Amino acid sequence: MKMKFYTFIFFLTCFSISLKAQLFIDTSYTAEEMVMDFFDNSCVTPSNIVYTGGESSLAFFDAGNTNMSIPAGIYLSTGNVFDAIGPNTESATSGQVNSPGDGDLDNLLNGFQTYDASVLEFDIFVTGDQLDFSYIFASEEYPEFVNSGFNDIFAFFVSGPGISGLYNIAMVPNTSDPVSINTINSTTNAPYYVDNTNGQDISFDGFTTELSASISTMPNETYHIKIAIADVSDMVFDSGIFLGIESLCGDPLLVPPAQSNVSIDDMTVSFENTSRYATAYFWDFGDNTTSTERNPEPHTYAEEGFYDVSLITQNYCCSDTFTTMLTIGNPTSIEEPELKPYRIFPNPFTDEVQIQFDVPGGVYNLKIFDASGKLLINQSHNDSDGINLSNFVPGIYFAEIKSGEKVYREKLLKL
Repeated sequence: MKMKFYTFIFFLTCFSISLKAQLFIDTSYTAEEMVMDFFDNSCVTPSNIVYTGGESSLAFFDAGNTNMSIPAGIYLSTGNVFDAIGPNTESATSGQVNSPGDGDLDNLLNGFQTYDASVLEFDIFVTGDQLDFSYIFASEEYPEFVNSGFNDIFAFFVSGPGISGLYNIAMVPNTSDPVSINTINSTTNAPYYVDNTNGQDISFDGFTTELSASISTMPNETYHIKIAIADVSDMVFDSGIFLGIESLCGDPLLVPPAQSNVSIDDMTVSFENTSRYATAYFWDFGDNTTSTERNPEPHTYAEEGFYDVSLITQNYCCSDTFTTMLTIGNPTSIEEPELKPYRIFPNPFTDEVQIQFDVPGGVYNLKIFDASGKLLINQSHNDSDGINLSNFVPGIYFAEIKSGEKVYREKLLKL
């Protein structure tokens, strides 16, 4: 059983990204970047974006491989965001960021005070007649402190034309009660509660089902949004709010733009990965070497030449590819790269690829390997054959094409 211990806990956060957990947390992005990237669309135009709270309490999350139904979005926490990563254990998800509470949240409580508030505010110009948010509330206060004063809470406050004052739209379905520990749990409004005891994906003891918050608006007007979460009665045992990217007409599919800055120093190349919202990376340096690091070490080429470098980014739904051709060494002393006598399409693919040679009617041998180097296919084909790869799982593969005495290598991406 968890108990309340009033001690000071000090953290040293050494990494800005979690690489090996089902819940993926990344603190690389500012509140303004995420709000504009996710919610600037035909329905709303955000502006005046301000985040207030702990430096480690705001993040991008990807929950595509978890038991939460929201795939990705913005995560606000009353503690350190990385502590939300599973599995759930007997150890408490608890931290203090020593930020103040929030007076508007205090007003939703009966005499209790909030601490460690994390608050995201922005204005939005709306073109339609309704605002909709999708979210999940999670907490370590579950289940031991249900119906106590440790009633961690959050709210989606909206103000603007046609709304009296600051109105909270994050309420238990079909009630006027704000969502909190005491209003959704295993005994109160239980259909909206998920017991996460021994769960492998996130660390909190419990969380809500995916809920929605909506309000009618006047078209072509500006409204103010305030999303706030806080601990109640103490600063320990964290809570968090997962705001889905599909909120405010956002696209539920998030392409992770693959981008990189490249600098060459003689035979060594440095890469600055400026991609966004990816959870996995694959670098192909064009010389039969690869890396899955987000930021690989500078790469030194053994020989002068032309090299095609690519970076593939992936997340819960989508992928993107950055490619560039590098000239290593003295370009006047090396031959132009040999043009391949075929084209392979489509790539990326979903079910089938075709390899079409410049001179039709040829026969070639095809080998396909997975990312670990395991041989999956070894067979001969005519260049008019379609190659059915529908049974492949999404990911990166490598093709070896042998035509006569020539051997060519290609990278394939299954969506």
